[in-house]
Amino acid sequence: MIRAALLLALSLLAGIALGADADTPPWYDVELIVFKNKAPPTQNGELWPVDPGTPELAQTTELAPPAGGTQPFQQLGASSHTLGSALTRLSASRDYRPLLHLAWRQPVTAQADAPAVHVYGGGNGAEGGEAGDATPAREIDGAVRVSRNRFLHVDVDLLLRENGPTDAGRTFRLRQSRRVSSGELHYFDHPAFGVLVKLTPYEPPGQKNARPSTP
Repeated sequence: MIRAALLLALSLLAGIALGADADTPPWYDVELIVFKNKAPPTQNGELWPVDPGTPELAQTTELAPPAGGTQPFQQLGASSHTLGSALTRLSASRDYRPLLHLAWRQPVTAQADAPAVHVYGGGNGAEGGEAGDATPAREIDGAVRVSRNRFLHVDVDLLLRENGPTDAGRTFRLRQSRRVSSGELHYFDHPAFGVLVKLTPYEPPGQKNARPSTP
């Protein structure tokens, strides 16, 4: 009887410990490349509004500059990037022009609580998460949200502002939400531009992450 009671107590304690781990949000390195289609997009039956609206940026999280240590929503230096070969191929292509290559590290929470990250760059605008209002010089401006319920999700809401002499000041908006798998490269597509996104699990020192299910 004593042995049974002891086993029951240990089981309950183990359950409590497992529950604590399950409540700890997993961390991921988030890396993205935004690139433009050099060929002028044709409508092919699509109707693109002159004013596609703007992403909601008032409550977005600004990324901190790269630095040492493990801080949430801090940009990662080039040494932590994993999409260098993809960037090289895009840069060498006659069809595409990279506008932004950015990576950061964050805990990933439930969709209702997950913050959106302000991303911008291209043109004469500063890349990444330096605070500041959007300017016409930024070709890319918008938000990316990474969240999890049972599965990982990425929500992209980005504007492409074409400011070249032949572009007539056109603006395109890419808004997509998708279930993703960690460790895989995912492509968000628009006739005018595209986004590559990759999530890589990261385990902060001293923390055992609870992993969400993957497709």
